[in-house]
Amino acid sequence: MIVGTDAPTLPLHHLSQLLAFESDVALGPTDDGGYYAIASRATHPAMFDDVEWSGSRTLEHTVRAIERTGLSVAIGPRWFDVDEPEDLKRLVASPDLPPRTARWFAERKTKQQ
Repeated sequence: MIVGTDAPTLPLHHLSQLLAFESDVALGPTDDGGYYAIASRATHPAMFDDVEWSGSRTLEHTVRAIERTGLSVAIGPRWFDVDEPEDLKRLVASPDLPPRTARWFAERKTKQQ
């Protein structure tokens, strides 16, 4: 499994679900059309051919590429990642934000005022 670092509040359960799939590949989709993780029981050299990275259709392109190789693919639970300023605002407002991180953001906000 490879997990992106831009989804800091990702629930562990989401990763467990990806590992539980019996498909060759499992992808954890993000709200912006990408994915936060990929778990593989099998790989193929062409499983990322023609994937348009960092776009709204990255997940879709990856699924198509994987299916073209003959590997099976499953899609796990959706989550969000942090790529844009609006995503950061969503992260800061998240009830899942670790307390220490929430305090850090609160201190920065107070200093800016």
